[in-house]
Amino acid sequence: MKQIQPDIIICDVMMPQMDGFTFLHTIKQNLSAHSRDFTDG
Repeated sequence: MKQIQPDIIICDVMMPQMDGFTFLHTIKQNLSAHSRDFTDG
């Protein structure tokens, strides 16, 4: 993820290896925080 700066990431809350909340926390730590918006549904 550090080499690729995606414009949008769509994931599920229930995943086999990691839940969506852990994924979101990991992404927030590893991607630069400029203009990142997170939403859930």
